[in-house]
Amino acid sequence: MDPTYSAEAEAFRQRIRTFLDENLPEGWQGIGALDDDEIEEFIGDWRQKLAANSLLAPAWPTRYGGGGMTELEQVVLAEEFQRAGAPTGSPNDAFSIQMVGNTILHWGTEAQREVMDRIDRLSYDEEIRFDVQLEEGDMLFLNNYQVMHARTEFEDWEEPERRRHLMRLWLHLHRGRPLAPDFDN
Repeated sequence: MDPTYSAEAEAFRQRIRTFLDENLPEGWQGIGALDDDEIEEFIGDWRQKLAANSLLAPAWPTRYGGGGMTELEQVVLAEEFQRAGAPTGSPNDAFSIQMVGNTILHWGTEAQREVMDRIDRLSYDEEIRFDVQLEEGDMLFLNNYQVMHARTEFEDWEEPERRRHLMRLWLHLHRGRPLAPDFDN
């Protein structure tokens, strides 16, 4: 099968190629060519560039910060990002945009959509975001009812003695902050 694209689709393809040429680092060889620190920095900057150009949530309506793209434009976008070896966002975007966001866009109320849009903007605001690099022996305690948090991708060691040991634990503080009735079991 040899699909033929319309002139409009090919013009859109050129727009995406221009974006990639202007915004990917010179000599780009893909995310796998970067070390861990470079990946974290690249993904943060890249995600902002995608959002600024309405490419982060391409299927979302423009009024919610999406690209408002047609299905054909989304296909062209995927083809060009694949050709360039460019990521389409951060690892957490698969959950936050594609799963939660799309569910709220489809079934949520207008007020819920506006709240999710605001939360998404705030979660990447450099003024309130705090990045943590955990080292061996570190512990991090978060209250899931007060702090939004996410993790970046992690590649583990092959040797069993060097593998990461991550545990999740739920604590109930005596005289702690009261929970909403739905969480009180």
